[in-house]
Amino acid sequence: MTDAEKSIFLTGIMGSGKSTIGQLLAQKTGRTFIDTDSVIECWAGKSISSIFKEEGEAHFRTLEHDMVKSLCSTRSAVIALGGGALEHHESRKLIREKGNLVWLNIQPDIAAARLENAGDRPLLGQADSVQDIAEELKAILESRAANYDTADFTIEADFKTPEALADDILAQYQNPSQENLWEISQQRISPYPIYIDYNAIGHIGKSCADRDYSDKVVIITDANVADLYLEQVADSLKKAGFNVIREILSLGEETKSLEMLEGLYLQMSEIGLDRKSPVIALGGGVIGDLAGFFAASFLRGIPLIHIPTSLLAQVDSSLGGKVGVNLPTGKNLVGDFYNPDFVLADINALYTLPPKEWNTGLGEVIKYGFIGKTGILDRIEQGKDALFKDFTEVVRECVAHKVDITTRDFTEGNIRRYLNFGHTLGHALEKVTEYKLLNHGEAVYWGTLAALYLSRESGHLNNIDFYFGIDIMDEMAFRIPQLDVSPEALHEALHFDKKRVRDTIHWVLLDGIGEPVIETDITREMIYGAIQFANDFVATSLEES
Repeated sequence: MTDAEKSIFLTGIMGSGKSTIGQLLAQKTGRTFIDTDSVIECWAGKSISSIFKEEGEAHFRTLEHDMVKSLCSTRSAVIALGGGALEHHESRKLIREKGNLVWLNIQPDIAAARLENAGDRPLLGQADSVQDIAEELKAILESRAANYDTADFTIEADFKTPEALADDILAQYQNPSQENLWEISQQRISPYPIYIDYNAIGHIGKSCADRDYSDKVVIITDANVADLYLEQVADSLKKAGFNVIREILSLGEETKSLEMLEGLYLQMSEIGLDRKSPVIALGGGVIGDLAGFFAASFLRGIPLIHIPTSLLAQVDSSLGGKVGVNLPTGKNLVGDFYNPDFVLADINALYTLPPKEWNTGLGEVIKYGFIGKTGILDRIEQGKDALFKDFTEVVRECVAHKVDITTRDFTEGNIRRYLNFGHTLGHALEKVTEYKLLNHGEAVYWGTLAALYLSRESGHLNNIDFYFGIDIMDEMAFRIPQLDVSPEALHEALHFDKKRVRDTIHWVLLDGIGEPVIETDITREMIYGAIQFANDFVATSLEES
């Protein structure tokens, strides 16, 4: 990795301006900006002060270290560290190896004046006057000075404006090339451009300005993603001359409802969107599905842009044109096939995902390995860590495979069904557990175990390939809780499967590794056997871990 590809990590005491300067750096250079405190709050589902009060500083520091380890896989990002992130020896070592560390050195009394009305800061205790805050910051600075001194570059941040400080940092580091994003349609035939690269988010304004859009742009996102990326996307669009409308929705699968959709229809009709007003789906699969169906149906279709921020969305749900909402009887039962104008996937966003959220997408990554991209399985066979070396290439391979299939079979008349490998019983499990016990990737992982079993029991998969597949699943080792669901309930849930035709389920199984096949002759007894096999595998994995 070259110096230009390394992320810039900003450190310093509270009030030194890390977030403000970091945002300015990102705006000036097109880099992705990441605030570590915001990431930790997303991971924990609560504020920093609540983490300190309810679980203590030690727990916070563990979260912080785990988050730093993840962010050290970013490239060319700008990352505002918490003031104490360098206290952990391994974090300090990783940042020095993988990034460029900049210390914003500021006098405690100047920082204190900025923090007087800054809200709850756990490490400041009961200090509320500027003088008391300055004393607390002085003690913090003295205790951390040796770690701050390890920075590659020190900026004296006392009296310069944030703009001037950002320019000082830019003068020290070569900016990464911003001329061309890696575009998958240059590698495969695709009906729309798909850009996959580090720092892709910073290109949204220019990408929209190059198209014949109206000046009103709607960004639909959720509360977590809004904290991390909404302002970056909005700033890029405003710089390109657009009037930005923000719509922040609640988290969770419940958001994908007809009621939420109706609310969007009413609100956007009052705002006055027209048929050239683009809708940007900024977030994961839930946001992409809902915003996509809104774009497909409002005014009989307006432009759609996906900025997927989760692994599931980047490798699967933002591609291929499936959009829709849920009904109480099942997922995605109301929807359409509607392609976006383009997809902009920022790899850096993946490294802000909570650890459990990775499994949501990895279930789909494993699927691509079994149905055609066998190189992914070869990586896993070498050890799970091998999958994450040059993970950008894994994402691109998954995307290329889905684009190839969906371009040849857009409306799922034939080979597009292959993409449902592991999903038939996986979706049934999600429904029976009311979408609460497992995330989507974990359900697909469980469903893949069942599909491997059915592939062998139906005579399609030989024992050698079956056990190879099981070894792959064992290497990935998803930690799924013990499932207490009846086979009868799961079998009943299959009746709501969208791939059912004339009461016949079209099962996606394997004729061999990388060779999917459609099978309809699957008995109830075989299904019950598959359920028992998957449950036993999960239970054994839990015992061994």
